Amino acid sequence: SGAVIELWHGGGSFTFRRAAGAQMKYCSALCSMQDEPAPFVPDAIEQLSKGEGKKVEADINAGDWGKTTVKEGRIALRAKVEVRDGDSVVELHLTPDGFVFVSAEPNKNLVVRSGELLIVPKKEVAGLLAA
Repeated sequence: SGAVIELWHGGGSFTFRRAAGAQMKYCSALCSMQDEPAPFVPDAIEQLSKGEGKKVEADINAGDWGKTTVKEGRIALRAKVEVRDGDSVVELHLTPDGFVFVSAEPNKNLVVRSGELLIVPKKEVAGLLAA
């Protein structure tokens, strides 16, 4: 699909591209987004765009995002974040055609599927992950 993700250390945030040639975007733990002028590590993004790189598997250390796990048949990452109401956990689920980001904001969760970007409430996330 051409989707790529760059995990940031601390705060449960990341940058992503929803499809090959699409605008890079930054996404916070609360699912606030903004355009980014370029990837943080452009060489790595170029390699991934060419299909190079390592396969993501369970038990890979992803820094502040913890170790990768397999959840519902997908690679999942979890990060503990601080929000106004205390601590929260965000999750990033890698799918064959994109990803699902479960944010610390219940009404704003990000889904990238086949290059399409959607914002959905948390109550819809379970159904999307089961599909």
